[in-house]
Amino acid sequence: MQAGTPQGSSLSPTLYNIFNSDFPQNDKVLNCLFADDSAILIQGSIIKFVIETLQTQILCFENWCTQWRVEINTDETKAILFRKGHLNKILKALAFFDEELNWEKQIKYLGPISTTM
Repeated sequence: MQAGTPQGSSLSPTLYNIFNSDFPQNDKVLNCLFADDSAILIQGSIIKFVIETLQTQILCFENWCTQWRVEINTDETKAILFRKGHLNKILKALAFFDEELNWEKQIKYLGPISTTM
């Protein structure tokens, strides 16, 4: 084992909390962290604001990952927008570790599948 703790170790939850204690925080963002699954949630009525805030948080997350040498599987990284009604315009793509994140119609997070309308 090069990093981490053995699965089922009684120390794992405590060490995980210590390791993530300096995860980037923002009063406009809700970070949902569970083991190796993470979600960054932003709420707002102005789509441009939501996308810009999300991109800023992604950049902070990138810096944190680089600092702590956390490797992210960008192939499994997804973006989704929930809103009332239909969106007729194309959303600006997000950038994550120099790769473009496209907006998905549905994603799977911790088992359940979430779908946009």
